[in-house]
Amino acid sequence: ISIKWGTAVLLFALAIIFFVFLHICFPVYTSVRLRLNDQLLVPSDKLENIFWFVQLSDIHISLYHDPNRISDLKEFLNNDINTIDPAFVLVTGDLIDAKSDDDLSTHHDPVEWQIYFSLLNETRIADRIPWLDLRGNHDCFDVVHRTHVSNGFKTYSFMGDEKMFGSYKYVHKTKFGHYSFIGIDACPEPGLKRPFNFYGTLDEIDIAEIRLLARSTVNHNYTLWFTHYPTTALSLNYNTALKPAIESTNTLAYLCGHLHHLGGISYTMYTRRPEGHLELELADWKVNRRYRIMAIDHDLLSFTDTYFMKWPVILVTNPKEVSLSAPIVEPLSRMASSTHIRLLIFSPHHIDRIFAKVDGMQLKDEGKHIQGPLYTILWNPSYYTHGIHSLEVEVHSIGEISVVAISFSFDQEILLYSIVSNFIILSHLPTILFYLFFFVWGTFITSILISLFAPVQGEFYVHFLYLPKYTKHIQIVKIILLMANIYMVIGPWCVGIVNSYYSLAILYLYGVQLPSDYIQFYYMYGIALEQLLTFNIPCTALVILIAHRRNSSYAIFYHLFFSVLLMNHVKRCYQFYRWLGWIGILLNPTTVWIMLLYFCVYYSLFNTGKEHYL
Repeated sequence: ISIKWGTAVLLFALAIIFFVFLHICFPVYTSVRLRLNDQLLVPSDKLENIFWFVQLSDIHISLYHDPNRISDLKEFLNNDINTIDPAFVLVTGDLIDAKSDDDLSTHHDPVEWQIYFSLLNETRIADRIPWLDLRGNHDCFDVVHRTHVSNGFKTYSFMGDEKMFGSYKYVHKTKFGHYSFIGIDACPEPGLKRPFNFYGTLDEIDIAEIRLLARSTVNHNYTLWFTHYPTTALSLNYNTALKPAIESTNTLAYLCGHLHHLGGISYTMYTRRPEGHLELELADWKVNRRYRIMAIDHDLLSFTDTYFMKWPVILVTNPKEVSLSAPIVEPLSRMASSTHIRLLIFSPHHIDRIFAKVDGMQLKDEGKHIQGPLYTILWNPSYYTHGIHSLEVEVHSIGEISVVAISFSFDQEILLYSIVSNFIILSHLPTILFYLFFFVWGTFITSILISLFAPVQGEFYVHFLYLPKYTKHIQIVKIILLMANIYMVIGPWCVGIVNSYYSLAILYLYGVQLPSDYIQFYYMYGIALEQLLTFNIPCTALVILIAHRRNSSYAIFYHLFFSVLLMNHVKRCYQFYRWLGWIGILLNPTTVWIMLLYFCVYYSLFNTGKEHYL
């Protein structure tokens, strides 16, 4: 009966998890917001009602790693920006690396800031176009607050030099409307050393300021938000803190960086939020040399993420990619009344010829250069009224052929986004880690409790901290391990220096206590989960296995397995030393002391009563 009930409970839990997964990946969208002037503007063969801009993210200027980041960025600012000629550039954080040469500890060197600022001055980029930069988590490593001398951004950045230390608004004014861009500085204050400030946050003052900025944009064509952190990496409650401000405007997109490409898991982390706007994460300049060109053409947003030195860059703006549409916000019906396919082609080389195919059939007319990067191709959209269609554009330049393909639709049938992208962006990483940790930890603790009632097979002598030599005292060992693993949730993890401008801080699983402040953060749940899975759980399982199933022929395998676990955990202890200093090792019961505890237990099992075991 107990097995049947256990199976039923497990299946019910899996069903709930599956339902939550589907709800996150395939959200329900609100009703379409009607646009009364959809038919008033017709995309044609004229350079009008269009502008484009560039987004950079995660530059990570470093004293120790990859000097080509700096030289490549300089070339990009000098040459590529001139070729693209954007209206402005958004730089969504992590301007500097602020890490040591081995990547393990924080090294906030002003020289990195000086290199960044000198690049802006030498290339005179801010004299040519607006350069809208803001901070990322690396830029606030070991920073007390925005106006403190430790904040290099306020001295060595363009917006910092303009006294824009926090969130700010930039309005791009055109003959066909105003477009607001609100930059959100979600860096925690004080900024902790790495790795403890991975998540962004906003306090009540920040949220009030952002709501004021949003209120001033209600009559603009669109509002686009840009920040370093995706909504999944904000420790605050997005629904109550940021969502009301975003919903109060005609929001078109939320632009961010931070996640790079998740170790190669996804280079296209795009999705459409339930509120109707797009959330678009951009991979890094640091390693991948990625950047984004975005265009708003007749109030339709299109973009392409491309690589440094890759030419030509082709961006189709009409019709737009169906999987990246926002039907609640955008006037998508304008595509059906358009007279021309419109595309922006950026290249330092001459464009020879352009061909287009729709659903595999080549159009009669070739592409025609209009002005600047705009090219158009005559077409009849009435042939493609229903369903989803494919458009393939072929560009001939300097003897090479470049091809870009998109899918489009006029009746707003939406293709599914990547499940990976949906789950990553629409979920809330701190919440997932919180529940995942307590699920694993709770299962682990329950398993130890169950083992307390399991019979010991064979005679066994345990000698742990001079315990008496009789079999039932193996239960005491289990109870000690049980209490040690309960402690990781209720007690301080360690003591150390998490910000150079503060004295010692106490780290808990759920936050850090500074001398005059308490900061709630979620990064420790990830560290704790990793430690559980790679050390505490396998070590406990090994100890209980040895205690209950004595077999000397497997001793060598036990020793080998325990040695691997131990060496891996020693590496983790070394990381704490680099993060927090010697004090972070000496006063660290949850990572260092527990390793010594497991070593003593294991040593005791194999060295007490050897005549009965080995």
